[in-house]
Amino acid sequence: MAPRTPGRIDRARLPARSIRLLPVTSVSIDLGAPAGSYASFREWLIAHWQGVEELALTRTTQTNEAGRAAALLPVLGLLPGPLSLIEVGASAGLCLYPDRYSYLYGGHRSVHPTGGPSPVLLHCKTTGEPPIPDEVP
Repeated sequence: MAPRTPGRIDRARLPARSIRLLPVTSVSIDLGAPAGSYASFREWLIAHWQGVEELALTRTTQTNEAGRAAALLPVLGLLPGPLSLIEVGASAGLCLYPDRYSYLYGGHRSVHPTGGPSPVLLHCKTTGEPPIPDEVP
């Protein structure tokens, strides 16, 4: 039996949601794929396909999620206010209101809107020392 490689994916085995470029690309980056030519990336992907496929099957692409605001809040907190946001995409405006959500960073650091905690709490894993603001900008 020929080894399964990116050129020989058994599509019948993969859920339809998994046959997407974005999870494969992000997993490849997470697992250390080289930044360079297509040829070097392809070679790396073929050599590491089993691990890439395994991890990619656990991920989905979700572009309309308010939780993305948690990743943006530290940067927004560094900008001088007041801020105006424009959203281009399918989120129905959910990412336009980062000031209406409460946030929990790293499981222990909370940030709340000016009026107090929101019923919507967005969780965000952190590494290092991100510039988490003391309050929602």
